[in-house]
Amino acid sequence: MIHSGETFLLDTSGTQILGGPGGAPVSTQSVKTGRVFVRDLTIEKGGVLRAMGPYPLRICASGDVTIRGLLNADGFDAHDVVTLNTGSIPERGGPGGPGGGRGGDSSTRVKRSTPAGSFGRGPIEGQYGGGGGESSYAPAALGKDARRPGGGGRFAADVDPTRWGLFAEAGFPGHSLGTGALTGSSPAPGGVAGTGPFVDGDPDNDFFGIRAIPDPVTGTVRLVRGELDHLQGGYGCGGGGDAIPASMFPPMNWTSAHDEKGGAGGGGGGAVHIRALGRIVFGNEGRISAVGGQGGLGENTMLLDHIGGTGGSGSGGMIVLETATQIDFTDGDPTTTPSRKALFARGGRRKTGGSNPFGTPIPPNVSYSGTGGPGLIQIHLPLRGQTPSFTDPNAALVLPAAAMFSPDPLGEVSSPTAIELLPGVDG
Repeated sequence: MIHSGETFLLDTSGTQILGGPGGAPVSTQSVKTGRVFVRDLTIEKGGVLRAMGPYPLRICASGDVTIRGLLNADGFDAHDVVTLNTGSIPERGGPGGPGGGRGGDSSTRVKRSTPAGSFGRGPIEGQYGGGGGESSYAPAALGKDARRPGGGGRFAADVDPTRWGLFAEAGFPGHSLGTGALTGSSPAPGGVAGTGPFVDGDPDNDFFGIRAIPDPVTGTVRLVRGELDHLQGGYGCGGGGDAIPASMFPPMNWTSAHDEKGGAGGGGGGAVHIRALGRIVFGNEGRISAVGGQGGLGENTMLLDHIGGTGGSGSGGMIVLETATQIDFTDGDPTTTPSRKALFARGGRRKTGGSNPFGTPIPPNVSYSGTGGPGLIQIHLPLRGQTPSFTDPNAALVLPAAAMFSPDPLGEVSSPTAIELLPGVDG
């Protein structure tokens, strides 16, 4: 049990957990490779379970899981560049949440100018997330604004291009007077959005597990196996490019004080799988979050300008809820519980940084980063019926009454909207 006001840090590579009947701390369990075995798990209102580490978090409960506080599996933000004239010290990307990919580094070359920010990492070694922004060079006589580089540049498919964290966005280009260090184009391009794990072109199988999809005409049901074959976290995003005062690349006579560094990329949201023989219950403030981390601001002067490119924000992660009994988003009170989101797997917000002061005509979004794309949310329900209800206390899925009158009931409790799948998933 995690009590109100308590924050418990769980590293999936190795953590000692105290627990026992009724939450009494009478026994110890060692968490290895992210697997936690409990009878019941309760996070009280005001309590926080903060998960991190290289492995997804897998909670297996023989009883109930009750979340009235926060289970936090977000990716970590990259640090802003807060020093000046430190070109020999790379900026490191933010770590992913549990099982998520790290953000891309920036200004990685320590003895010469860096041509671009690094790609973000995927959740598995060898995978790539968002691309890094290209460094930009311009003669010093044109002023530091002229050399602004591009910003740092998916997990699941884009959902809504008007809402942050629900579409993967490329980084914004640099200033029109600058030249890209790799392509020679003007302006320097921002980093590209990541491609994500779904590559077969079929949107009906963008998940992990098996889904029953009814035919709208015949009513027959076909079983579709998801393209994803394992639980995984989200993707880190790329680092921002450096701003280089020079008329050519690479510049001559480089020193550590020569370039303005770009910010590193944010980490991908983590992966959480809760499997319970009993109920999974959410209170009024209960929440699971696997949101991508934000990128870091590039080198600037007290946030008054925005010179080094900004790192991109990581994608959302993956949340899987699986029960043999019931998932209840109302804590047993569906008629009075307000409709509110309890599951978040959005990408990180775009980091904008300082605006352009003193009335300069430079567009404010020059060298901004891209927002992270959405992750994946799945609920696996018993075979007795997957129709949500607010009147049947024994239904496999209980939603607030207000959500049931929405055209997208599951979208009222999750972002992006959760996918209903058949039980029995592991990986």
